[in-house]
Amino acid sequence: MSVHSSMTSGQFGFFRVFFGAAVTTALVEWGAEATSVLGRKSIAGVDPFWRLPEVFGVSVEPVVAVSLMGLASIAASLITIGYYRRIAAGVVLLLGAALGDYFLGVLGFGVVLIAPVLIALTLIPPGERFTIQPPVSTWTFPPAISRLVFGFWVSWAAASGWIHAGLPGLESIPGALVLLGELPVDMPRGYGWACAAFLALPFAFSSRTQRWSWWILLSLQVILGVDPFYGSGGFLALIATLFVMHREWVPPILEPSEDPPVIFFDGVCGLCNRAVDFILAEDDGAHFRFAPTQSELAKSLGSEEVSSGKSMALLVGDTVYTRSDAVWRIAQGLGGWWRILSVFRWVPRPLRDAVYELLQRNRYALFGKRASCRLPAPSERARFVS
Repeated sequence: MSVHSSMTSGQFGFFRVFFGAAVTTALVEWGAEATSVLGRKSIAGVDPFWRLPEVFGVSVEPVVAVSLMGLASIAASLITIGYYRRIAAGVVLLLGAALGDYFLGVLGFGVVLIAPVLIALTLIPPGERFTIQPPVSTWTFPPAISRLVFGFWVSWAAASGWIHAGLPGLESIPGALVLLGELPVDMPRGYGWACAAFLALPFAFSSRTQRWSWWILLSLQVILGVDPFYGSGGFLALIATLFVMHREWVPPILEPSEDPPVIFFDGVCGLCNRAVDFILAEDDGAHFRFAPTQSELAKSLGSEEVSSGKSMALLVGDTVYTRSDAVWRIAQGLGGWWRILSVFRWVPRPLRDAVYELLQRNRYALFGKRASCRLPAPSERARFVS
């Protein structure tokens, strides 16, 4: 296994939404704070960081810097919805470079991990899922970008571990303590990060063990991401860490069965048919088969709830799962990001099913209803059962 094709179209689209929303939120929060501070009648006692901003090293009025931060937040929101994503990511990068310390104040050491992701977003071709434009069926994630970002990420982790271990050399580099994650070396978390970074480094050099390098450092990033010491920078660094995850590092989990699991869906429901299209695109291992709830096979299950189209179902061997239980098991069977989302199975079933029922009752009104049951395209026929 290698670091090639790390994300499917849907997984990359989901990451882009999550990443863009997090960056937008951080910039908006910081802009609101800056506006509040600079709106005081007297700013004589205000930190020079607020009073003397610079753009490309040239001093400007605070209102100019705040306005540029607002522009960066708008560009980040465009990343979220996938509208001119490459241009929007370039704008955020440019404004980040222009604002310098202001941007560091917002994102802290997270800038170092977020910048490569923004660069990648400017290079990755458009056409992924979850944008305001139709997805491109032939879209693929460029493997070279995965390798480059993973290499940068591991290098940063090693340098950060060096700093946190209190070893000499790097601390004399201007900005090193900020960019590598400043932690007092006498603090247990500083030593903990250093140990994890050095432990993860040897695993990064082999494609067979890279997943362990990623898992070790992800565990530390989860801890730092919720640590108030880092603020939004730690959380954004955690999200950036997820970008280098290869989908094969979180493989699908499928219950053992002699026959492939079958997903039963309402063949005239707009939402259900979109879900089938999505699963067909994301299930590159062709694990699942499909059948409409209007079929004879669905009726043979003996479930009025399924045959009437009130619930989707997942048939695994002789076991039938319905409602939210079917949803999280399908997510688990897709692997990658979708398997991670299956953690929602720990939400109490009555609450999960209540949300499912609300969507089920309004699915025709919200997503439309076909005049007739779905007929699979020639390329899909092998995945459908009658």
